[in-house]
Amino acid sequence: MILVLDKPTWWFMEIPKTGTTAVCHAISKAPVTSVNPYEKHWPVDPPDWFIATNPKAMISVRNPYSRAISCWLWCYVYGCPATRSIACKGFDFWLKDALRNREKYSVTWLHDPANIVCLPQAFWLRQREYDFVLKQESLANDFYAALYSIGVKKIPLHISNAATQVKKLIENLASKPWQSHYNTSARELVEELWAEDFEALKPYYAGFERP
Repeated sequence: MILVLDKPTWWFMEIPKTGTTAVCHAISKAPVTSVNPYEKHWPVDPPDWFIATNPKAMISVRNPYSRAISCWLWCYVYGCPATRSIACKGFDFWLKDALRNREKYSVTWLHDPANIVCLPQAFWLRQREYDFVLKQESLANDFYAALYSIGVKKIPLHISNAATQVKKLIENLASKPWQSHYNTSARELVEELWAEDFEALKPYYAGFERP
């Protein structure tokens, strides 16, 4: 999480693969006083001394269908060797292996940080209520609207593929529309693996764009 200490205070919680790199980069480059009290993505509340300032809370979310593609590409490049070897066999294969692991071992990606990167967004959303929920699909507009509501000067947000290195290593895969990676089997697997996200995100989406 990132805490902005200038008054009025506010903070941003990072759900992986929801545009958090763009927001975090913007805050770090802005003329504001900010601090990272914990490791990125830790689902904990800010310290008591910061809560005492009555800060506004902000978080970003994403369509689970498109987020699943980003999670797969992350595993393709950054996962441990075993996870990379599975991801390299294709999106559908990666999903089937994840579901088998969950059913057999109660953990989706064995011995890998992917268990945090690919964790359902609901894991963070159920921790607390957030004043502003930014959608990755309209991230800049949502971010600016939140800042305006708080009474904070606009912080420029530059949207780009956060995983630039991913694009270099597997440019053909990363440059395709996310919908193109899907077949019926993959869609059904995503709906099963991230079922709680489709439910938790209903208040923020009139409907999910489906592949």
